[in-house]
Amino acid sequence: MRLAVFLLFGIVVSLSAGPSVTDAKSKLVSDVQVQSWLKNWQNRLHLEDWTVSVRIVRSTELKPDTLGNLKWDSQAHTAAIKILSPLDYELSAADTSEDMEYTIVHELVHLQLSVLPRDLKKKDVEEEVVNKISDALMGLDKGPAFHARSVPVQKPSAKPSEPEVAGRAGPRQ
Repeated sequence: MRLAVFLLFGIVVSLSAGPSVTDAKSKLVSDVQVQSWLKNWQNRLHLEDWTVSVRIVRSTELKPDTLGNLKWDSQAHTAAIKILSPLDYELSAADTSEDMEYTIVHELVHLQLSVLPRDLKKKDVEEEVVNKISDALMGLDKGPAFHARSVPVQKPSAKPSEPEVAGRAGPRQ
């Protein structure tokens, strides 16, 4: 009898606990939303002749300190994008969602530039250009509330002459 009461109590407690924070964060951005962003930005960037897939992945599937990556095949016109899962972000829900969309735009801009010759010694220059183009596109789409990632950001407590640079170098916290 005691065992039955104990089990019943355990079930009631677990049901009343509600969804965990992990469950809530995993549902923050759906696969449907990610596919919608992909289609929208793929059309805007005139990449309709490419077959592009996008997957939400955990940080272990990406290189350290990255938010996404892109692999493409120029001959077949196919590309695969991986973007960081909301579970691995330490941002507000709105900022996480916007950052994931930004990552899709960022990777599609890389794809658009893939027709140009690449100098692997200047990957940082390409990243800077891709960030600036992505910032411009997202700024046009989101309006003045959008926070560009490639421009210096003033810390409220810092001297005006000491900007903090925000970029795509790693997970935003």
